[in-house]
Amino acid sequence: EVLAGKPEIALVALLHTLALRVLFAGTADLCVDIRPTIVDLRPHAEGIGESAAAAAMAKRRELWLERLSSDDHLWNKLVELSVAEKLELVAYCTATTVNTLTQRYGGDQTAKSAQATIIAAAAELDMADWWHPTRDRYLGRVSKEKIREAVAEGVSAQAAENIAGLKKEAMAARAEELLKGKRWLPNALRNPASVQ
Repeated sequence: EVLAGKPEIALVALLHTLALRVLFAGTADLCVDIRPTIVDLRPHAEGIGESAAAAAMAKRRELWLERLSSDDHLWNKLVELSVAEKLELVAYCTATTVNTLTQRYGGDQTAKSAQATIIAAAAELDMADWWHPTRDRYLGRVSKEKIREAVAEGVSAQAAENIAGLKKEAMAARAEELLKGKRWLPNALRNPASVQ
């Protein structure tokens, strides 16, 4: 009850646990029993570790590690942060736990998907800022029909018709050229709130 009535201290307590677990890989039992699961997408998609988003998150991590330097006297370091800085650290730690991967045998994932949609809309996420279709990331992994659909949506029906006769590898290469800069996304990466 005392902690619940002191939001500033509760925020530091939350951050203390999050920072120990997310930044310093702490595993000891703590009295603030929050256990973030850090999501590593690298095993799920080749090359994702080199993506612009992964690089930006790595940079954020490095900046926080430089700023906090170690877990020695971490509580005191966190207390000294401004409220805005504390919220930035909460945002970083929270972002490392977001998991929108669909599990083939994961049961009902309706709530997970709904929360992801709400967060994406609230954060005004536009995956076109972070991802574009390439042969390696998408076009070389889907059917020729999907490639033609992507070009039809992102460029024009005529452009899709023009590549229809190409072999798959050539089609994927040409589609990559045609879609460059068009901000086309497959359905799975579109923010439902932004779809017209």
